[in-house]
Amino acid sequence: MRNPEQQKKMSDVQRLRYQSDPEFKKLINQRSANWKDKAFRDGLCTCCGNRREEDSPNKNYCISCNTKHRNRIRKRFRERLEIVFAYYGEKCACPGGCDITHRRFLTLDHVGGWRAVHPGHEKRITTEVLVKWIIDNNFPDSIRILCMNCNWAVRSGEPCPHEIINSEGTKSA
Repeated sequence: MRNPEQQKKMSDVQRLRYQSDPEFKKLINQRSANWKDKAFRDGLCTCCGNRREEDSPNKNYCISCNTKHRNRIRKRFRERLEIVFAYYGEKCACPGGCDITHRRFLTLDHVGGWRAVHPGHEKRITTEVLVKWIIDNNFPDSIRILCMNCNWAVRSGEPCPHEIINSEGTKSA
């Protein structure tokens, strides 16, 4: 039996081998996939191996593991969203000079529209997928942050409401 120090050292060695040896990585991934397939077929949680409840919201996990899984996903999404907002600035980027900075009123916008950024993709994606795509594609210039008012106006082909307000203010002055 290994002591905790030996176990940690062994796991470090295996982690390095997993990262550097493609054959070892393939073997471990196959073992993991086989175990998860068998656990799923046997009605077990693919995370902890306990019996999966019939009313579990996720067919792969027991209720306890499903909760942990969802919390991990939400935490990762919030962290990624923070990174994206920090990169693009935490302010509406409309040309009308909108000064909205409250996060609940801000949204991600595709400059030129969805099809300009994702040609061939008719289907819209979730914010989680979009945020991951932005990070994976090194924060493209085709994305910006707008407030919801500006986003809806631009989306429907109208000028930004702040541009209209500012241009009317200059005309009357």
